[in-house]
Amino acid sequence: MHPRIPSEVVRAIQSAPGLPLPPGSDAAQPAELVPPGVFVEELGPSPAHPFRSATTTPRDLRIVVMWKRERWRLWTLVAGIVLFIVPLLVFALFAPLVLSLVLLPIVVGGGGLFVWDHLGCLLNGTTLLCASGVLTVRHGPVPWAGNKRIELNSIRSLFVIEDRSVIRVLADVGPGPEAWILRSTTSHGLTLEQASYVVERIRPRLPSTS
Repeated sequence: MHPRIPSEVVRAIQSAPGLPLPPGSDAAQPAELVPPGVFVEELGPSPAHPFRSATTTPRDLRIVVMWKRERWRLWTLVAGIVLFIVPLLVFALFAPLVLSLVLLPIVVGGGGLFVWDHLGCLLNGTTLLCASGVLTVRHGPVPWAGNKRIELNSIRSLFVIEDRSVIRVLADVGPGPEAWILRSTTSHGLTLEQASYVVERIRPRLPSTS
């Protein structure tokens, strides 16, 4: 169960001005059909390889979805680091030992979470890899929530929903709640166009659709 973020906050994240994403690329599709910030490549042996059969060795599929970079986060991060260092120096030089032992963990913990959150939003992207019968989802390089591995043969369907401005790519894995693959509140700035394209490229890899 994940806490629900108000739709007004999600809409503000998605519509906030950011640096333009580079044009997407996918060798299997014309460039104009690939959403910005989405890069698709097939890995492994080529079907045209004279010594291998495309039917015995399917190619792996890698999709990279870039997150929207918002310039204001960089300046906020710099200001936050400065404001984080100053209290540490004050505590170290002037605060009594007992007070320092109480307040320093709060300052260090809060400052660390602040820096981690902004670095993730500035640097991270999402990589989805379909290989060896497994769908792997990784957000990085900054560690982030939502990494997972799902057996492709356990996914009955893959679909996109938009609920209160939250865009999700969900996998129906049988009894119980759907597993989310991408979510606009986690992958900052995820668009409906990007989410739909990811589903379109992965769906043919599911055993239930082959």
